[in-house]
Amino acid sequence: MMRNLSFLIFFIAINYATAFNKKEGCPKNLILCNDVCVKSCSLDKNGQINSSNEKVCPGTDRVTSNNIDSYRGCNIINGSITISYYDGKKNSVNPKILNIFNSVRIINGYLKIEGPNKLMQNLTAFKNLEIIGGDELCDDSYSFVLNETSLTSIALTSLKQISAGDIYIKSNEYLCYAHDISWNNITKSPSQYFFIENNNEKSNCLLSLNVCDNQCSSNGCWSSGPDQCLSCKKFNNDGTCVRECPPFAKYNSTTNTVEQFSNGKYTYKHECLSKCPEKTWVINTTCVDFCPFPKHKGTNECLPEPVIFTKNLITKITNEK
Repeated sequence: MMRNLSFLIFFIAINYATAFNKKEGCPKNLILCNDVCVKSCSLDKNGQINSSNEKVCPGTDRVTSNNIDSYRGCNIINGSITISYYDGKKNSVNPKILNIFNSVRIINGYLKIEGPNKLMQNLTAFKNLEIIGGDELCDDSYSFVLNETSLTSIALTSLKQISAGDIYIKSNEYLCYAHDISWNNITKSPSQYFFIENNNEKSNCLLSLNVCDNQCSSNGCWSSGPDQCLSCKKFNNDGTCVRECPPFAKYNSTTNTVEQFSNGKYTYKHECLSKCPEKTWVINTTCVDFCPFPKHKGTNECLPEPVIFTKNLITKITNEK
């Protein structure tokens, strides 16, 4: 009887975790990860869940010089993070040591940065942050807040998802890029709103060359440079957007020879890869899911349609000779 009861409880728990994704959020202490409510998760570049042993740390209503060291090596913040530089705030943390947060990949609650500090011009301290869960909201509304900061760019290059809560980016005098980001590609629900107002004028950003790289897609960027794009116009080569993937060989007109390169890569959709994924085939240096007619599938590549030597064909070839 007890064995059956234990199995029933386990079955209900598993189904609750996987079925709750149809509702508008997750229970307390769970976050929405890849359409499933879980305690913690990390997404790989294909959007699949990674599972690993991670250090979980509590959130704080204010990061200070007294408590910041407790976040060294943390991977998941089970709560929220607020960093404030408003006048009168004692023990404000020095931006130079915020790289302690480099290991953080998930903040279950909200992330809030407020107040000016000219030493803090971007959020590279959170460069590995992948998910803002929003299970706890600032002012009952916001999961990501940048208010009256000295930021010039955001630089959250690993951020894949803001699961719940609205975005508030307002009155950041020097901040560029925020208006051009396609936030709806990061937020989980169409009911999440973006309040992005009174930041640096776009004309000023153009004059100071604080604009997206020409290899970025129309989804925008976190900062300048081909490694700051939300997505690529052409191809993604290990996080950097490029016009074409590194070739395996290239003709050198000076020496009249074909040079071979060991770092050449295949193209697959918008990615540059060292080898093609499983269940794909190669045409030249491109990975494809299906071989186009009349080619057929070989072991690893698409091959030309084989010639079938019938009696009539052999006779025709012999007569032509």
